[in-house]
Amino acid sequence: FDGMENKKMDLKAKQSIVMVPQNPYLLKRTVFENVAYGLKLRNLTKNLDRDVYEALALVGLEPSFSERKWSQLSGGEAQRVALAARLILKPKVLILDEPTAGVDTNSAQLIKEAVLMAKQKWNTTLFIASHDHNWPNHLCDKKEALFQGEIVESGSVNLLFAPWKKARNGKLVKVFLEG
Repeated sequence: FDGMENKKMDLKAKQSIVMVPQNPYLLKRTVFENVAYGLKLRNLTKNLDRDVYEALALVGLEPSFSERKWSQLSGGEAQRVALAARLILKPKVLILDEPTAGVDTNSAQLIKEAVLMAKQKWNTTLFIASHDHNWPNHLCDKKEALFQGEIVESGSVNLLFAPWKKARNGKLVKVFLEG
């Protein structure tokens, strides 16, 4: 990262890389406390209310939503709160694991828009693991296709999606429904 080996990264560099897992973990607190948590850890609380409300707005949530408890959220709302908690940090690198899986269409669109905003506004580098091939194709400069944990395609190429099988020569063969 920025020319540093992983093991030699300082705390500031490590804190500029954030991840939103597929199943977001939220603290058993209010939405406000969840979104504010990262800033509090970094002692960046000068404009906390404003920053939290701005982060919530990025993912399409009103300021009044900040009073809700973690247990009152739908899957899409929880994913958007988790994303707001990362975006409030203005990360240099944002790692997203299936960010739109299992969420409603509206939440998925708001997540996509917030991720695009981070890329455009803060020049955030995105790593997106997704089975939704359409939006990463339009958003990302480079794509990597994995099969059984190995990179099978790389670059700005058109990918043939699974199912595949391995041939005797080790190459992947696309399996069509007709065989």
